[in-house]
Amino acid sequence: MAFELGVVMRDVHAALAGHPYPVIMWGEEALRRLGAPIPPGLDHEIMLVLEPCHMEDAAQRLEESRFKRVNCSFGIHANDRIPMHAAVKRQIAHDFNTFDDWSEHYVCTREHTSMKETIKLALIPTTYAHISTRQHPLDDFDHMFGIYWPKPARLMISFVETVVTGPMNGCWKRLLIMWAGYWLYQGKRLPVTVMNNSDNENARAYFESFIRHMQFYPCQPPVPGMEFQFVGVRVPQYLIN
Repeated sequence: MAFELGVVMRDVHAALAGHPYPVIMWGEEALRRLGAPIPPGLDHEIMLVLEPCHMEDAAQRLEESRFKRVNCSFGIHANDRIPMHAAVKRQIAHDFNTFDDWSEHYVCTREHTSMKETIKLALIPTTYAHISTRQHPLDDFDHMFGIYWPKPARLMISFVETVVTGPMNGCWKRLLIMWAGYWLYQGKRLPVTVMNNSDNENARAYFESFIRHMQFYPCQPPVPGMEFQFVGVRVPQYLIN
């Protein structure tokens, strides 16, 4: 059983209590806040974006709280909770390499009823995630739990800009594309002009020529009682080299 949002955020808020700088929620937790029915895995993953000059202070606050710094790839379950073949681990670590190089990872293990559950947290600089309260209007965010939560358009733009900046392949790239294309552009019915608010010409072109034309669909018929269905992608033939 996964943590409720409030329980998780109380731990995060307590760790960062009194921080005098903006912290932005990113990734799956930001999507859940917008209504995406993404089920948490065994590790409840939190991605927080900060200005580079604030990373050191946030890291110190986490380490003085219940969070422990770890060096494993963010794409792999903390504490080896799921047995995984070494070749699979290497592939995931390879796919998350860029993200892992830019971010710092922490783990907090809590007792939840009779189970031990893990919060896995990443600190990410704004220069990687392409989202910032300094550079973007505050109207693009909600503020809750002492954290800024991006609204759909701003979150989608940040995902697309992250995809096109620097080398990126494999499951991390596919995850960002699914977040941007399925959960936000299609799921929140964003307008085709949504990327006009991006200053990144490559991101605008990538959205216009690729993401906008992708067709996302459930891989299986809906199952009663299950909110989440696996998602597949159809890419029009003319987009394939």
